[in-house]
Amino acid sequence: MLIHLNENRFNKFFLTESKNSKRAHYKTRELIAQHLSKRFDDIEENDFNHPDVINFEKHLEKTFFGEGKNKDWFIVLEPNVYMWFNECKSYKAVGRCVDYLFIKATKFDKPSEFINSIRQITSYDEISKFVEENIQKDRDIAKKQMENMDVNLNQNYQVLGPLSFKEAKQYGDYSGLDNGTGGGRICYTQHESLWLSSNYSDRERNECYLLLRNDWKEVKAVHDGSEKNNNIPEINLYNAYDDYGLSMIFVWITPEGELHECNTRWNHEANYAPGHSVDKALNEVDIANLMGAPFDKVFKIEHKKK
Repeated sequence: MLIHLNENRFNKFFLTESKNSKRAHYKTRELIAQHLSKRFDDIEENDFNHPDVINFEKHLEKTFFGEGKNKDWFIVLEPNVYMWFNECKSYKAVGRCVDYLFIKATKFDKPSEFINSIRQITSYDEISKFVEENIQKDRDIAKKQMENMDVNLNQNYQVLGPLSFKEAKQYGDYSGLDNGTGGGRICYTQHESLWLSSNYSDRERNECYLLLRNDWKEVKAVHDGSEKNNNIPEINLYNAYDDYGLSMIFVWITPEGELHECNTRWNHEANYAPGHSVDKALNEVDIANLMGAPFDKVFKIEHKKK
């Protein structure tokens, strides 16, 4: 069926974390109506309150039009996104490519040059191959960096998990801006429908762990800019990684034992380093350096890779 979105419904239910939410609303509506309406064949027409429709809109907004992707240098890829959709028909697969390209671009001094080099790739098969090859290269580099690392676990942290939604919520209630009063809490710890979404647990396929620092109850949600983290020197000037931010770190791990997503306690209420974002706040090497052990040993997930 063809989806006709109700404007009033959008204002009430749509995710509002994007810095350019109005544009994101219209772009998301366009993608659903033109490319992805078949996804909702089993849903009664005009049932825009259906959890699957709401979650899907949130996924699209976050993946393609949120978290800084309204920047001019990234918007030029939108025609490519539509072409990749036409060929692939999977927002999850295309979203993986787009997310990687955005994170990769932020590592360059001139991200527009990297993005412009991608514009010539109109085939989904080509962009998917490019992305997967580069993801594997990144993993190989990370593995090499950690393979000779001594194990000296940081005793200031507890490693909790895998967590259920209810367990994660108990801690997530103290994430974000206001240290317990609700500002900017990590969304998937507040809404079980988001917890189950493909962005996070993927219907409990991925596991959630929490790196909880022993002083997490005492540290205040204050951006004072004075805290530095010597374990991650290349990002220690960014307030997402200050004393408060690193006191609570949520880590999602795939069944293969690979990092899926990672959030610091600040969530959206902070700035992130180049090559990082709110849901990719730390990579495997960052976590290893912080915790004093290779990534798989921090979470005791060696069995997942067999």
